[in-house]
Amino acid sequence: AAQLGLANVTFMERAFEELLEADLPQFDFITLHGIWSWIGEGTRQAVQRFIYARLKPGGIVYNSYNCLPGWAGDAPIRRLLLELGALHHGDSATRAERAAKDALELANLKQGYFRAQPAAVDQIAKLSKRQANYLAHEYLNAAWTNFYSIDVADEMAAAKLTFLGSATMMDNFLDLLLADPAGQRCRTQPTERLRQLAQDFLTGQRFRRDVFVRGHPRLARSETARHLRAQCFSLPGPAEEFSEKAKVPRGEITFDAKAMAAIRGAVSQGAASLGEMIDEGSKTGGTLDLERTVLMLTAVGRLIPVSAPFKPPRMAQQPAKVRVLGDINKKLVALGR
Repeated sequence: AAQLGLANVTFMERAFEELLEADLPQFDFITLHGIWSWIGEGTRQAVQRFIYARLKPGGIVYNSYNCLPGWAGDAPIRRLLLELGALHHGDSATRAERAAKDALELANLKQGYFRAQPAAVDQIAKLSKRQANYLAHEYLNAAWTNFYSIDVADEMAAAKLTFLGSATMMDNFLDLLLADPAGQRCRTQPTERLRQLAQDFLTGQRFRRDVFVRGHPRLARSETARHLRAQCFSLPGPAEEFSEKAKVPRGEITFDAKAMAAIRGAVSQGAASLGEMIDEGSKTGGTLDLERTVLMLTAVGRLIPVSAPFKPPRMAQQPAKVRVLGDINKKLVALGR
């Protein structure tokens, strides 16, 4: 930061329990990435108190964590790595790397637990190839807790937060995750709490990136529509790669051809707002659910949100200058050059 001359960022090294004592402002956003599953209950309560005291009304909290039921089978592996790592010397990365090799030797014997759980053998084999610093962070912390999403929602509620959705956009669209009847069964759960839990079980969720809000979790539909119409989107790559088909967890899906034509027409020469796409779609006649289509295309990576509309400057078209070099040119043609 000093080398770049950045004056608008502050770095602090404090225990979570000490943060409330620091001279800090009220925040619009608080993010917790790679933290919640690796700190103990007392430390999580300290974080809750900090959020309660320092997050503005309407503020957003991002919290990512290891999720059940997807991680249910990894608890024995983690305990084995933790105990094996304690036998070795060196920094945590070195100990994690050696523990993974020791665990693989045990797993390859394929006896007892490993014979009954062949997936555990495969998992340990994969872990032995992962970077040592990842292994150390993931498995060698003294605290290691995997959560059901409803448990995290309850802990965030203690800080007066309400679940808003997932920062992994695809997780907000059951149509992309689950085919019927699984998707329908998930939708018909009587509460949002149960819908999230059912979704985790039906998808085998291992990692969640949840977004919570301080205060009322929903804008009026008219306000949501206004904000979405002003939101701009762009292509992440060449226009010819903007395909109507996409591979998603439930399989391959095909987006509506008319909607795709309207979107392609709006963004092929630069970024455009959803409102501009709707205007483009109106030229084709009929009603198109462009809002939902654009959001789903963003979820699968076909579109990316940007801050403002833009059109790249076009290069001036200049006539090509051709110089014929008499005999030399003829010789090159004869040689096939």
